[in-house]
Amino acid sequence: MKKLILLLCFIIPVSPAFCQWNAFLTGVGTLMSIRGDVFSDILIQKPPAEEATLKTMQMGTSFGFVFPFPVKHPNWYVNFGLEVSTHNLYSDAVLVPGLVEDTTAPGVLYPGEWMVFKKIPETIGSTPITYTRNKLTYTYLEFPLEVCYKFSKDKSTVHRFKISAGLKTGVLLHAHTKYIGNDIFGTDPTLTIKKKDKEVGTDLKDFTIGPTLRIGYSIISVYAYYSATGLFKKDSGYKMRPLSVGLTLSFF
Repeated sequence: MKKLILLLCFIIPVSPAFCQWNAFLTGVGTLMSIRGDVFSDILIQKPPAEEATLKTMQMGTSFGFVFPFPVKHPNWYVNFGLEVSTHNLYSDAVLVPGLVEDTTAPGVLYPGEWMVFKKIPETIGSTPITYTRNKLTYTYLEFPLEVCYKFSKDKSTVHRFKISAGLKTGVLLHAHTKYIGNDIFGTDPTLTIKKKDKEVGTDLKDFTIGPTLRIGYSIISVYAYYSATGLFKKDSGYKMRPLSVGLTLSFF
């Protein structure tokens, strides 16, 4: 998240300059542009209801640079990009090591290799459990490749409808869980704790790929991306696949 904030600090001051640049450009288009997405993840194949209930809105963001290259036809472009995306998964469960039965001692359980969702209890003893934050956050470095068509009879690079489709690959940069609330991990649930755990990153896939679609006018587009590879590694037992739907601002 700190890396994303630093990226925003760089993007915000230079965005007006790019807007002015784009407003005057004609012909083949820009050499480089800035693009940002605000989206919500819809989880396909959710975990069992007895393990976790996911929030409806799972907000995320992405920011980066796009390099549009025109082809022979003036309305067609091929876009290459470099982006950083951050996703959040909110639920009423925490990720904890799953318990595995000892094959040499039936009935004896020990922490296994994979994390599992465990619902946050409503009470522990006579203490009601409340929390203000409980989420899984994961960040990717992404490389989009898109074919874009802009509907226009002239060569203007602004104020026209456009549609693009392509593929996006991503490499996992960082993942962690964050919990703020009554202590459900220790011995005193009356205490309020802030817990951040980075071990969950070993359960997430290191690589992701999926199709993208954008339809818009001028600098605003509707955006969709589907992770064909899924979020968790195969052996974890979870088959969740995020479908990201949102809006894009692109300055070119």
